[in-house]
Amino acid sequence: MCLGSSYGPEQRGGSASCAVVLAGKEVGSPVVDSPHVLVAMNQPSWERFLPTVAPGGVALCEASVKSEAQPPEGVRVLFFPAKDLATDCGVPKAANTAFLGALQALGLVKVDEDVVLAALDESFTNKPKLVDMNRKVYLAAQDWVRQNL
Repeated sequence: MCLGSSYGPEQRGGSASCAVVLAGKEVGSPVVDSPHVLVAMNQPSWERFLPTVAPGGVALCEASVKSEAQPPEGVRVLFFPAKDLATDCGVPKAANTAFLGALQALGLVKVDEDVVLAALDESFTNKPKLVDMNRKVYLAAQDWVRQNL
């Protein structure tokens, strides 16, 4: 698996973007103009990047976002309470982990779950007490998706 990412200068406030390319071969460029999957964690990002999603793609948005933005034709839109799930699990800053669990449950991450969980665990090597807490968020997100989407 090859990953490529690209961060815009907006990451200090407002909308921010990170493009991740998952491929079974070398990634020549991490630039993504029309993503197949969009995860929007806030309203500015939702409004800015929703129009870029490719037809047949999925746009997953934080449920607390209130916007009239319309997706391109053929894009499936799903609202997901990542912030609430993370907060309910005692880790308010783990909304990104909740989104990861949702993406996996929706079948949008074509990586074996054991690999995803190992990577999640490794990301908290310096904060071991957060490993179990983030796994709890990840699993709660998967349960929510299976029950609601």
